[in-house]
Amino acid sequence: MKAILTRQHLAALILGMAAAISACGSDTTDPGGNSNQNGASSCTVTLSGAQTGSPACSKVSAVWTSNDNKGSFGLSAAGGSDTVNVAIGFAGEPRATIYTSGTGASAVMLVLGGTGAWENSPAASWSLTLSSVSTTNSGAGLKGYQVHGTLTATLLSIVGTSTAPVTVTATF
Repeated sequence: MKAILTRQHLAALILGMAAAISACGSDTTDPGGNSNQNGASSCTVTLSGAQTGSPACSKVSAVWTSNDNKGSFGLSAAGGSDTVNVAIGFAGEPRATIYTSGTGASAVMLVLGGTGAWENSPAASWSLTLSSVSTTNSGAGLKGYQVHGTLTATLLSIVGTSTAPVTVTATF
């Protein structure tokens, strides 16, 4: 099965999101016009397993580009020694559905913590549930969306003192 987005493309998306968040401060607006918490009344991220914590959710975004008919979801969180970055790509516009590691969607996820680093290797599992999706902004082949839902991912160790996995749970 051909990947929707390459790992390099998704990694670049994560780095771009992180740079944009850093440049704009904590009250950012994405191309979809979403606020730092995506217009949601709350956004929470919890880490469990080898690394525990509740880094502050700083960015949730969803966009679609018409030229390649690809959608993407992004989430960033940071606090204490924890940093979480998620980028998920899929065919078509974001919609209320469940995207998983087995449905043709591509993902790059990275957790950096005080005891190591974890990523979504091919053996890792994840599930993104978008419970509501509404267009907030469009133009020039790009649409932005306000999204609400949940993300659960079990990430595997790539470096550090623990080889145990980390589970990321987010509600937005």
